[in-house]
Amino acid sequence: MISSIISIVLTITYISINYRNLLDILKNELGFSAAVIIYGILSWTFFGLEIVSSVYLFLSVYHIYKTHEKNRVE
Repeated sequence: MISSIISIVLTITYISINYRNLLDILKNELGFSAAVIIYGILSWTFFGLEIVSSVYLFLSVYHIYKTHEKNRVE
């Protein structure tokens, strides 16, 4: 349950970090954001997917960090 809430928060954070490139996010990163939400819902619905969701959550944080670093350099 907690990981699904964190996944949704991460998705919102990811979009807010990149609000200047919102059109690019909608074109290129929509699948990523949708996947975070879907994994969050699945982990909430099926408790057995909690480990899978935690791994995906780690990858999500890493992706947000890398995107933020790339935007800061530009």
